[in-house]
Amino acid sequence: MIQVHGKSILQHVYDRVVDSACFDRVIIACDDQIIEKSAQAFGAEVYLTNKKHISGTDRIAQVVQEQNLNGIIVNVQGDEPLIGVDTLAALLSCFDDPSVDICSVFREKENTQDYNNPNCVKLVTDSQHNALYFSRASIPFDREGKTTSFKQHVGIYAFKSSVLLDLVELKPSTLELTEKLEQLRWLENGYSIRMVQTKDQLIGIDTEEDLDRFEQYLDQRKL
Repeated sequence: MIQVHGKSILQHVYDRVVDSACFDRVIIACDDQIIEKSAQAFGAEVYLTNKKHISGTDRIAQVVQEQNLNGIIVNVQGDEPLIGVDTLAALLSCFDDPSVDICSVFREKENTQDYNNPNCVKLVTDSQHNALYFSRASIPFDREGKTTSFKQHVGIYAFKSSVLLDLVELKPSTLELTEKLEQLRWLENGYSIRMVQTKDQLIGIDTEEDLDRFEQYLDQRKL
């Protein structure tokens, strides 16, 4: 709800998603009436969900089930105000391959500080761009100190609607509970996650420092 350049972070995200023209329908799913009223005020379609959901995946699954939605469902978190059309289009294009059930996003990073930061989720992929593993640890482990970059996960997901409804029926898994990363539950249960690279300058708003970076980005765009 924090205002930046006259809009809440949520509205920045919503406007970017709508402006991408990638979707037939854009819905804000939330469990708080303050958020609901704020989103309705800027013209969004809002769905008030159960407060007991422990993840965004569970939340959007409720909307999909109760609204009887079919097709490709994309979950964009409300703290990604710089999500761009290229990233969203790349996610959707993954499903041109009928074998793909879930898709997500990564970016190449060269920041050594982030590589060792447990709040920065890393991943490794196979030759077909499917995720092998996600971790808060520094993966792959650079034994010889020659690695100059790593893959950072961006928490944006796309699902076939039928797969999404299956995923939320799965029980929390051992790896998920250890790393506190819900996507590991899907991998442990045999689902594959196709990964696409983004070159968008994404800034997830998790800290005051992230908020400052976003404000600086908008300030520079206005120069």
